Amino acid sequence: MRILRLIISAFLFFTIIVVGGFFLIRELMLYWGTSNVRSSLKEMTLAKNRGSFGSQCNELGSRAVGDSSLVSYQLRFISSSEYLVEAVCEGFQYDPILISQGSLPEFVTKVPGTSGFSLNHQQSGIDLEVFESEINKLSETTGFDFSFLTKHKSLVTQNGVLIKSEELGVINDGPVTVCSGYGYQCCNEVSHFGIGDRITGLPDCEQSCYSACASRPVVLSFNSNPLLDQKTRTVPVSSGSTVQFTFVADSGKANSMSGILDFGDGDKAPISGLAGQVSHIYNCKLARCEYDVRITLEDNWGVKSADLETNKMKVIVIK
Repeated sequence: MRILRLIISAFLFFTIIVVGGFFLIRELMLYWGTSNVRSSLKEMTLAKNRGSFGSQCNELGSRAVGDSSLVSYQLRFISSSEYLVEAVCEGFQYDPILISQGSLPEFVTKVPGTSGFSLNHQQSGIDLEVFESEINKLSETTGFDFSFLTKHKSLVTQNGVLIKSEELGVINDGPVTVCSGYGYQCCNEVSHFGIGDRITGLPDCEQSCYSACASRPVVLSFNSNPLLDQKTRTVPVSSGSTVQFTFVADSGKANSMSGILDFGDGDKAPISGLAGQVSHIYNCKLARCEYDVRITLEDNWGVKSADLETNKMKVIVIK
């Protein structure tokens, strides 16, 4: 009995040490991350107060318009953990002058949705979190929700000065940066579709920056016999002729996939598998008929392939 008590006591002591160590490390990592950002913000404010880059902006050809400043300053994230401190000359918003670059410590990341700080904006801010990726993986592996173990820290500036803020709230007034700088993903519209929030007008992907990307089936090849003209995507045949359509597809991350081949004359045929061929006879009672042929794929999650020109062709039937 005494040995059992010793074992239980040792286990409880070890558990307390491990749990206490985790919370201590979590606080230290988050403090380290906020200290890095605070130091960079001080560097940015000093550069502004000294007017360090006014002459360089003049040399570039910047001219202040109205009450606007010749130089503005920003801390711009380019990923969830890396950021740049920059001076932006009037008229050269997409060609800033690099002052310094920094990064958050390991295990500390910026919460997706914001881009950084801008001293010429009334209010801007970010939210930091620690162990987010690691805890998400633990939750996925065990099936339990451990999100309560993460901790957030908000950093908000008002007219360039850090203010105390328990919650970030809704702040969208940061510098314009690349998609990954917001913590989002630039989706390939052919093989993926965007889900969640969307940001447009970014320099690296103007229309396809989303919170996340999900895979979709892709038509790799869609051809015919007689051979279609690849430039015009047309197939000329005589009335009563048989056209053989061939396709090659990729299901992405889905387990299965099916599809529809629309012949354009009112008939359709189901298709399945990653490759195949389907034949169809075209008739025309007029001197000339045109039929728009289209192939559409759908995976087992109900996600359809992108509507691309390479998924279509036009059959021209001459009587």
